Amino acid sequence: MQNSQQAHTMNALRIYDDGRSAAIVLMASDDPEVQFSLGRVLGLHQAPSADLEVSPPWDAGDVGDWQIGPSGVLLTVQGIGDSFMGMRFSADWGATAPGWRRQAQDNGCVWLGFPGIAEYNQITEAIACGAPVALPVMPVLKLEVVK
Repeated sequence: MQNSQQAHTMNALRIYDDGRSAAIVLMASDDPEVQFSLGRVLGLHQAPSADLEVSPPWDAGDVGDWQIGPSGVLLTVQGIGDSFMGMRFSADWGATAPGWRRQAQDNGCVWLGFPGIAEYNQITEAIACGAPVALPVMPVLKLEVVK
């Protein structure tokens, strides 16, 4: 299981022109070993690149689970064959906007995006300054929300 000390996460909510909304979680790491592991997961699952400002790939299949608990979240990405056993990541989860949680539960899925550490840091800086944030095109995985 991956620990939150080695990776960074933040959430976002996007509302699209067609009236649908997406609960998004961004994940990045500045640890080379974690970067390698995340890259391997994306490659094995053939994660599509998506512009989450426009629309996620709604028809993509779920490749894992996202469980929101009272003290944190547990993310599980399914394994593939004999070469990849899967990935689990736990993180402390502070207060999130009720709208984000509701959207994740209503949709039954969360979009896990991997912008890369440089882009992640730019997003963090923009949020800290109160600037509008446009998410970059990035690989994404669709995770089922479970209770």
